[in-house]
Amino acid sequence: MAYAVAARLVTNEGREEPTLEGVKKLAAASRKESGCRLYQPTQDPKDPRVFFLFEIYDDETAFNAHINSAHFKEHAVEGFGPHLAEREVVVYETID
Repeated sequence: MAYAVAARLVTNEGREEPTLEGVKKLAAASRKESGCRLYQPTQDPKDPRVFFLFEIYDDETAFNAHINSAHFKEHAVEGFGPHLAEREVVVYETID
């Protein structure tokens, strides 16, 4: 089984563009992680403030490496993180 993460982010009004750029940078760096199988960000076409990230990692250890990485801190925590009005993260295990 793999470790799946679904994150719904809502950015503050007027912060859509810097959030989008940060999400793109985070996705590019995250896809290079050895334990990352899939990192797919999306943006709601009807409400550009809403982002949905779907991620699959080999296991919880790989996910923890992701959230403790320098690029996560740079692009998420310090980058778009302060612009978020809402953040919801849900974790699943894949069914093989």
